[in-house]
Amino acid sequence: MKYYLSTTADIEVADESAWPIEIVNTMKSANLAKAHGLGIEIAEFCISENLESGFDKTCKEVYSKTGLVPDVVLHAPYNELLPCAIEPKVLEVAKFRYDQAWGLCKKYGAKKMIVHSGFYNQMFFESWFTERAIVFWKEFLETHPDDITICMENVVEVSPDSMLKVAEGVNNPRFKLTFDVGHAHRSSKIPVMEWLEKLAPHISHFHIHNNEGVYDTHNALGNGTIPMEDFLNQAKSLCPDATFTIESLDLENSLTWLEEKGFLNA
Repeated sequence: MKYYLSTTADIEVADESAWPIEIVNTMKSANLAKAHGLGIEIAEFCISENLESGFDKTCKEVYSKTGLVPDVVLHAPYNELLPCAIEPKVLEVAKFRYDQAWGLCKKYGAKKMIVHSGFYNQMFFESWFTERAIVFWKEFLETHPDDITICMENVVEVSPDSMLKVAEGVNNPRFKLTFDVGHAHRSSKIPVMEWLEKLAPHISHFHIHNNEGVYDTHNALGNGTIPMEDFLNQAKSLCPDATFTIESLDLENSLTWLEEKGFLNA
């Protein structure tokens, strides 16, 4: 099983009372990844501002981390990005940001680009979302003929059905799914093991973290009500070539848990 540590855990707020908020980007994930021989998932560019005025500073910070690890994947921007948008100008922004993220994948040598699905059941009928997302990602892949794989992630979906329909509709070996087990546990009444079984043929990447099924708290792997040991064993069986990002904010305890359960060397 191949693991990455998300650099989401590196972000610290220096002064919560200050505005704009003063952010400190630490080296926690990269140092832990180096110590355990793991990769990192670059999360700095999830926030589009880091592609604008903050790009040079952020790029330098990211390079300082990627130089310590053997492999990286990249999480694309996601705020207000809707690949199924009804408004054409909104769709243009999504295409623009994903194009930038694609360039970053090539810059840092990432072979997987994680994107949020953009589905909100309060905003879109599922049929509209699946139809538009299929068109969007087919067109995007046609204009980006590289060996980078798009891995679409579930966020607030209440069932795996829309994810499955998009993956089947795009029908491209460079379009796969990221199954975020914490998001599914928090947003859906369907057990995560059922999600896994249904989506397994299309899963290339996992985000693993735990919670109590109420809030998306990104707890350590052993801290919550997800049956994480059973889940990882089943994931290994059903998706033997998939990769895993530990997206917990508590990386140290998550790594300790993986070591104790025998997963790090599995």
